[in-house]
Amino acid sequence: MKYIYAILFLIFGPSAVAQTIGLHTISVHQKSTYDWCKYNTGGNRTCEKKYNNTNLGLYYIHESGATVGGYRNSYGKNTLYAGYTASTQDFHGLSAVATFALATGYSSLYGVGVLRPVIAPGLRFTMGSVAMRYTFVPGKEGFQHLSLEYKL
Repeated sequence: MKYIYAILFLIFGPSAVAQTIGLHTISVHQKSTYDWCKYNTGGNRTCEKKYNNTNLGLYYIHESGATVGGYRNSYGKNTLYAGYTASTQDFHGLSAVATFALATGYSSLYGVGVLRPVIAPGLRFTMGSVAMRYTFVPGKEGFQHLSLEYKL
């Protein structure tokens, strides 16, 4: 497992990208429910079974690949993240892209801690200075996400 990060860096690392501003939009989850529980002042718990699929937020990718951003996560919490984004060279407007980051906003999940490592692979469809980024995170708790990007 420890070699996966090195391999992904070697695959994606060599390509530089222009500075980019992105808008997080919507997600679709493979698993349709989870226990979203809230506690009132009396300590009583109410639970809903749904994800927040409107994950609005903004991010910035520096030309070096350094990345910072924030969004409303699937559990209804605010998330801030910082990391690195790598991309392959465009091939007729299509490129592979991946963000490796540490994110906040997931500490209420058992065993996650304050900072959660994130690997978000995807595809970027570019037309001029605008792009659509399709991100997919596989697994039983996986999701698909759509972002819009503008290259400065």
